[in-house]
Parts: sequence; structure tokens; C-alpha cells
Amino acid sequence: MENFKLKCARTFSPILWSIRFVSAMALILSTASCDKNLIQEISTSGGTSSARISSEALFTASYEIEEYSATEILSRIPEDSKEKPFIEIDAQPRLDRQGVEFKLFLDGRYEITTTQMEPTKLELLPQSLQKKKVESVISNKTFIENDIAHFYDSNGNETGKSQLKVTRFTTLAEKILKMTEINKGQVANEIIGHPLINEAYILGLAKEKNAEIDEDKGITKIKFDLSRFTAESNESIENLSKYAVQYYDFKNKRLVGETLHDKNGGKLLYRSTIFYTPVDKGNQVEKVLSESFDENPKNGIKTRHIKQTFYSRMKTQVNI
Repeated sequence: MENFKLKCARTFSPILWSIRFVSAMALILSTASCDKNLIQEISTSGGTSSARISSEALFTASYEIEEYSATEILSRIPEDSKEKPFIEIDAQPRLDRQGVEFKLFLDGRYEITTTQMEPTKLELLPQSLQKKKVESVISNKTFIENDIAHFYDSNGNETGKSQLKVTRFTTLAEKILKMTEINKGQVANEIIGHPLINEAYILGLAKEKNAEIDEDKGITKIKFDLSRFTAESNESIENLSKYAVQYYDFKNKRLVGETLHDKNGGKLLYRSTIFYTPVDKGNQVEKVLSESFDENPKNGIKTRHIKQTFYSRMKTQVNI
């Protein structure tokens, strides 16, 4: 639920699973390694928050996320295939924009509200689709309170709800409540899913997993054999017969890109590049470009999936 999107499930693919795993691994590495930094950079000075004596949220953060996605079909689809129209519709370019708000209360409750918004980056779409209104399969509004998601339509009517697994926000909420002073920038980075990283922790884990480490022009390249993460993932060796390469800018405490490859032949399965605002302007994630390659296990159709994700309008408020 990285961007709090709930979309229609597709046919399971080991390649797509591995992409999700390597992305999750990057988030776990970053989140685990930033805990120490976050606490060290928080002042321990005293103070009483107005939220401690009222029903106001102790901490609030909001931002917008806009995502362009498209699929290139790399295989020839037989003209008489019954799946052809569905594959072509699914491959059409799409734009999705959401507003996200996170609220944390003194009693430990947290709320996440995502609201569908009109896309702004229409120039990314083909001319024929720029004026076409596309119906989204995502709820018009999603409200999450303590791991229970409520879904609403455009008229404000609740259309359903779902119990979610414990998320990273539960741990984050607990950590924030233990602070006597909140570092807004640090917490905002964690909420958006791109926390600052800790060099010692990352390099320590890399050595523990016998990863290959290289450094060139300020960028550290680490090659992880995913089969060494079997214990952490509870997945089969077959699904983990791949390796991930991650690129770090330790000076600015940032993961700047990653790739995923098949061990047999080194075939590229996924790659991404992450862009941030300058350090003196917040060092916040600004844009993520990614592409992945997949082969449908049922029909053998090969595809290339492209995504451009843009983050903006990050605002934070602490009621002190």
C-alpha cells in the first residue's frame, strides 16, 4: 500500500512478485536504518503539546502524488485471441492523481485519507486520450483508521471496508508518540515511503549477506543475491533466483536507484531512478521513473511496464 492505492488484482507473476520484494526490501532497509538517525536528530527538550490536552491531531502531513503508467506489448497477439481486446485495454496509458493526508493523535490513533484528484500532467498522454474521461477502478476516497480501510464513492457513500494487515504506519505512530519534539522533515520522509538511510547499517547488512560493493564518483553500488534473504521473505529459492543492484548516495543519505535481474543470464527485469529536491530545500523525493519486464505465464505474452511517479505539495504541521 505504498501509495495507498487499491487496484484490481492481476494474474500472479513470479517476476512481478520479485519486483515487489526488491522494492519492499529497499523500503525495509531504509526504514530500519533511519530509526537511529531519526531519534538522534530529535531534540529532547521539554514542552507540552496542545494536542496533549485537546482532540487535535498531534502531527499532520499531506502531499499529492500523480502517476503515469503505460504498458508496451512486446509479443504478437494472435488476431483470434479472446484475450486480445482485454490486453490492449489494459496496456493503455493512464494518469492517476491523489491527495494523501496522515494524522496522528495522542491516544495512538492514526488516520490516512486519500482522495482522487483531476490529473494535471495530461501532456504525458497520447493526444487521443488527453480529453477522454477515464473511469478509475480506485475508490473516490479511502479513509484508513488503525488498519481498517473504508471506501467511498464520489457522492460520499461508503461502498465497503477492509481489515488491513499491520502496516509500517503503526510502528511509525508509536515512534512519534515517544518523541518530545518531532522532526517534521524526517517523519515526512517516512510517511511518503522514502526515508533517509544510514550508511553504516546498509554496508553492515551488505557484508552480512556477502553482497558485492563498489564505489564510483560518490555513488555506492551494492549487488544483493536475493536467495540470501530467504529467511526474511519466507519465499522459495525459485522465486528468489534473482539479484538486485542498489545505488546509494551516502553523502545525502539517499537510495537513488535499483535494478532487478534474473540470475540465469542476467536478464533485466526491473529498474528505477529516484530524484530528490536539493538538500537545502528538504531533500524530499520528487520523482520516480521505473520500468519492468514481464512474461505472462498463461499465454506467453511479453510486456514492458512504464511508470512515472511525481510527488508534490508536502506539508507538515505539529501541534505544540
